[in-house]
Amino acid sequence: MLAPDWAFEPLPFYQDVILATTVETGLYDHLQSGIDPDTLAERYTCEILSPVLDVLVELGWVIVTKTHQMVWAGPHPKRETLALVHHLRKWTGLSSQFPKVQVHEEHVSDDYVERLQMSMLQLGPGLVDLLNPTPGSQWLDVGGGSGGLSLELARRGIQVTLVDLPEVVERSPHLLHRSLPKISVVATDILHFTSPARFDGIVMMRFIENFRAPDLVRLWRKLRNQLTPKGQLYVIGYIRRISPLSSLFSLNVILNGEGGKCYDTDELHDIARQAGLSLDFCTTDGPAGYAIARLCPKSLPDGPWEQCSHLTDRAAPRYIEMRVTGE
Repeated sequence: MLAPDWAFEPLPFYQDVILATTVETGLYDHLQSGIDPDTLAERYTCEILSPVLDVLVELGWVIVTKTHQMVWAGPHPKRETLALVHHLRKWTGLSSQFPKVQVHEEHVSDDYVERLQMSMLQLGPGLVDLLNPTPGSQWLDVGGGSGGLSLELARRGIQVTLVDLPEVVERSPHLLHRSLPKISVVATDILHFTSPARFDGIVMMRFIENFRAPDLVRLWRKLRNQLTPKGQLYVIGYIRRISPLSSLFSLNVILNGEGGKCYDTDELHDIARQAGLSLDFCTTDGPAGYAIARLCPKSLPDGPWEQCSHLTDRAAPRYIEMRVTGE
């Protein structure tokens, strides 16, 4: 099984927490004797139940019988594992016992951008091979803050425009190092992005899970109007139920608590249809289990585009022109 590139910790960390959760909530005892999903739903009236069960099935710890009973088939909980998770919860709350102070950002900020940049050093070439862009074409990298995918596209002779939030771009300039051709970086919310250019390709990597479905429809409508007549929009990420560990990733998105979700192919088909796009290609052959979905425009009359409801207004775009020459 492939390890998720997004993980803060090795996969065993997530497995230990999931196992402890099943014991502490009584799920383990119910599943030991076998139980049907409807009965479980009656006993656990919480929305998190279904995503947790999906993870247990994905890990192979729960199997569903022909009579639709869910039965535990996973490891027996070890006392040291349960104790470790218990102590972890206690000790991570240690700092809350101190008075709150202002901590320098460099000590508390997530190294998310750096981790993505490191993973793209390995994943980028394979992903761009699957995208197969035409040299000299124009591409838009939406939410590409780490810069890794844009840099790999630029190495192939693609004219790239990268769009991400100002605070993300400000943390990434060192990624656009001097050995690469020209890349245009636009520091803005994608909701505020406008350009007279039309793009042959638009790519969104590990991005759509930040949006609720109605907001994603509006976003894709906007991006559809930035495509050339034969342009295509590519979505790279984890698609629920077909990408390895997609249920675990979906649970991670839910726990982030920002209203997004991990979509399955049926949901993406429906969202694409509403946005005037057609989902005509999807592969899980990408590195690290990434799914790559290709969306093509359909006939859709132009009209006013509403701002996504769950996102706030941000500052006007700041355009940064970065010309990079060879060493």
